[in-house]
This record gives sequence, C-alpha cells and structure tokens, in this order.
Amino acid sequence: MARCLILLSAACGVGKSTVKDTLNEMGLLPDFACIDSDEVRLNWWTYKDTPREKDYTRDCLTRAFELAGDRHLMFGTCNDPISFFERVPLPEDVTAAYVGMVCSDAEVRRRLLARPPERMCGYDKIIQFKKNTRRN
Repeated sequence: MARCLILLSAACGVGKSTVKDTLNEMGLLPDFACIDSDEVRLNWWTYKDTPREKDYTRDCLTRAFELAGDRHLMFGTCNDPISFFERVPLPEDVTAAYVGMVCSDAEVRRRLLARPPERMCGYDKIIQFKKNTRRN
C-alpha cells in the first residue's frame, strides 16, 4: 500500500504541535497518524556534536513511521524541507509533500520563553541561535 507523508515544517515555537494536536482532537485526518518530532522521543542533544549527528533526522522519521503503523503520516519537524529531503531517503512506497509554517519573531520568542525548562529552548541564547540559523 502506498503511503503519504506530509512534512509540516517550521521553526521551534511556530505551532506545529498545536496544529498536530488540533488535527488529532478534531479527527480531521482520520487516515493519518499526526505526529511531531517530540513524540518520537529522540533527543537532538544526544546526537549533537557526535558522529551520529546527521542521523537524527532519519532516525526521527523512521520512528515516526513505526508509530504510524499502516496509516499515512503527517510529521511535524523543525527541519527545513529542502535539507530534510536531501538527508533522508524515503521508503519507495512513500509519496511526500510539505507544508511550511511561519509566524513573527516576537511570537516565537514569547512561545519559547513559555516552555518548561526541560524543553531546553526557552532562554535567550537558544532563541537568538534559532533566529540566526533560520534559512530565508
């Protein structure tokens, strides 16, 4: 069976999880598993600056497909879609599309600062790094 992948791509704090939660709660995509990168339970910081750093994106998508089972997948990620599809080979039975999300820098900052400390993204040094590394 051919599967569909919708890659929901945005910077941290833009609202990917909110969209995913709304889709799940309202049952708007009944044939899809709507999953975001937080749900795959892989921590970027355990990959960063290691020989496996480039494997993080692939490992997240692999785990998301495992969680989705036989359903199609809507996957929320902070990866930009161009480098995502360059780094991650998709299974032959998967057709992919992407949706990009944006919001203002001020709104992203407000949302990131409101996150709990264990998310490791709600302080100014990380917020500035994320802002400076976004692709235009």
